[in-house]
Amino acid sequence: MKEFLDATFWGNTLEDYLWFSGVILLSILFKRIISKKLSNLIYKLFKRFKSGAEEVDKFFNLLIKPIEFLIVLVGFSFAFNVLNYPPVEEGKFGLQNTINIGFQIFIAISATWIVLRMIDFLGFVLAKQAKKTETTTDDQIIQFVIG
Repeated sequence: MKEFLDATFWGNTLEDYLWFSGVILLSILFKRIISKKLSNLIYKLFKRFKSGAEEVDKFFNLLIKPIEFLIVLVGFSFAFNVLNYPPVEEGKFGLQNTINIGFQIFIAISATWIVLRMIDFLGFVLAKQAKKTETTTDDQIIQFVIG
């Protein structure tokens, strides 16, 4: 069995490819569970807003997709770091550097998406609270800040 796993294709053993596939599979399988736990943890930061079930559902619905995307990206990043890449000459830019920079860009985009969704949630809560007042000034200010 060890000889089978030590078979090399394109500079990587079969064992490396199995680890690569396993990390990606685990990140895809557990993305929903981890994203719900992470959303719950982030929600505790916003708990000071007296929010009901509607706000909680809105918060989780806003954050599930971006956090799942972030988890899968991190899983892919870990998986690609398992593989061996061709050596790079001094001063050159290799395949591994290109892949790592691509993941860093997508992780930054995902983090920005999460922050924007949290701002949407704050706008939702503030708009709901503004509707309780008699004046329309606060409603207009909230719409200006949100949109």
